[in-house]
Amino acid sequence: MTVDEMFFTQLEEFCRMVQQEFLARFDEISAISTSTAPALAFTETLMLCPTQEAARLWISRELPAALSFVLAVQGMQRQLRQGTLKLPAEAPQYQTRFYLLATTVREHLESLHAQPA
Repeated sequence: MTVDEMFFTQLEEFCRMVQQEFLARFDEISAISTSTAPALAFTETLMLCPTQEAARLWISRELPAALSFVLAVQGMQRQLRQGTLKLPAEAPQYQTRFYLLATTVREHLESLHAQPA
């Protein structure tokens, strides 16, 4: 599996879990933060989740931050289509379930903070 395939497989699986949780708790969500801070904080734990179930529990516990993470991914996808953002050339041989997705989003969010205003 290529790095691109691995990234998009992780993304699809992650988004499916967030969607399921969001639909189950739709009435609890009053707003979704567009700030990078919640998404960045979410990535730090997501990359350490060893299994799909651990990630599902983290999504359930931090649903608003998970939704902010999805918004960050949407921004990344625009940049990927435009060619202004590239996925990593290589992925670690051993990684947790969503490591590639989480680290790629983290690097993207950190780059936004590094850009001059």
